[in-house]
Amino acid sequence: MTNNDFKHISSILSEVLKENGIEKILKYQLIKREWQNIVGEELSKICHIHKIKDDAIVIKLENPSWRTELMLQRNYIINKINDRIGEKLIKSLRFV
Repeated sequence: MTNNDFKHISSILSEVLKENGIEKILKYQLIKREWQNIVGEELSKICHIHKIKDDAIVIKLENPSWRTELMLQRNYIINKINDRIGEKLIKSLRFV
């Protein structure tokens, strides 16, 4: 057996996480944990992640009057989220 027959443990773990959908769940948790850093302190006070499903985030607004402003910033927020997690996982935001 040569060194070429062995895989590094990190590549094996990465494969296992991806195959079992755990990698995506970990990225969702990262988004939730980093929400204030992504949108800023002021916005994080008025909007919270309600749920994340597939490539969409549902955001609950404390005050519906912010809906228009956040819709205008939608692409910016999506890009910041995807930059933070290192891939284009999130494609849409919905405000409730």
